[in-house]
Amino acid sequence: MKQPIKYSLIILATALIVGGGTYFIVHHQSVDSKKMLSSQVISLRKNVSVLNAHILKLENNKTPSPASLSVPSNACTSSDLSATLLNGTGAAGTAYYNLQIKNTSNKTCLYSGVTAIFPQNSSGSIVGGDATTNAVANFKLSANESIYSDVGFPNPGNFSPGECASGVTSLAVYPPGESKPLTINITGSNYTNSYCPGFSMNAFSTKPIGG
Repeated sequence: MKQPIKYSLIILATALIVGGGTYFIVHHQSVDSKKMLSSQVISLRKNVSVLNAHILKLENNKTPSPASLSVPSNACTSSDLSATLLNGTGAAGTAYYNLQIKNTSNKTCLYSGVTAIFPQNSSGSIVGGDATTNAVANFKLSANESIYSDVGFPNPGNFSPGECASGVTSLAVYPPGESKPLTINITGSNYTNSYCPGFSMNAFSTKPIGG
């Protein structure tokens, strides 16, 4: 009786050792797997946070549209101004006319930035391109005060056929930051009914230029 009991105890002990070892290995592997998964989740969360930070940075640094740009509260608007083309001078095949921008409101406003001028036909479509200029104006215009720029219209007679675009009847003048143009009727002029390469605008002054 004692020997079978002894063998039974040995078998039981072996089973416990093997089973316990197996449990330890499985349990250990399970713990390691959980730790690995937890580590991967933490790493993923960190990567998502970094990605979100980059997205936020790109959103904050993106180029603003004209409508979102900061405009001074006292800036001159199209409704405050009028535009007129006055006689000027001619030189080297180009006729220069004084562009007069006048503050027609009853308040002082800030005329600051670059003015754009486009030639138009009778349908209001742009003919050619805008006047070439690098001039940046910065004037405080009192009520009824004006500034002037000389706008150069190259003589179409100095160009080969097809180089100039005909049919110009008006100029669309866009004050700085404005989307509504000031329109100048220029029909009947010898030099302003065509758009030619070299159409230009110079810096503004408080007095008419050359006239």
